[in-house]
Amino acid sequence: MSETAPLTPLQVAIQALNALLAQARIPHTFVGGVAASLLGRPRFTRDVDVLVRLDEGQWPDLIQTALQFGFKARRADALAFAARSRVLLLRHEATGIDVDVLLALLPIEESFIERSGASVHGGLSLRLPTPEDLIIMKSVSRRPNDQADIASIIDAHPNLDRAFLLDSVAGIAASMEDPAILEDLRRALDKRE
Repeated sequence: MSETAPLTPLQVAIQALNALLAQARIPHTFVGGVAASLLGRPRFTRDVDVLVRLDEGQWPDLIQTALQFGFKARRADALAFAARSRVLLLRHEATGIDVDVLLALLPIEESFIERSGASVHGGLSLRLPTPEDLIIMKSVSRRPNDQADIASIIDAHPNLDRAFLLDSVAGIAASMEDPAILEDLRRALDKRE
């Protein structure tokens, strides 16, 4: 009988979070560094980001249910902070892994969740965004690690829907009055043609 490698703290936290979201039947998709590592090139990440669709009245129930899965709020004013920032900050107590529960508000965020699909990694089925949707999310922040993630996702998925990507990001760039968002994406796509 072969032995399996022990789970890393990050994997343990993801497994617990996945179980929590499944039991609570919360529509979601994993995003951030975890999704970028699975859809692009693996990279180090210290936390887990998940985008969820959950009405504000259900946030207290999520915090209570999270306790059963080993998660606690990272702030005493977690609900007030979530109302201001649209992020519910949790920590998986056994591993010390931080979890940012991003609370979808905009129609585009809801569409990311709707278009996400199950993907099996390390024996665990996770809901992940489409590669295009993750690129769109990362295009907005424009941080250096997000630009690196975009490049690795483009490399891993040569058949991306470029027209959809450019159209979507053009709309976001226009609404934010920041044309550099679209120019950065164009450059990243052009480098990989």
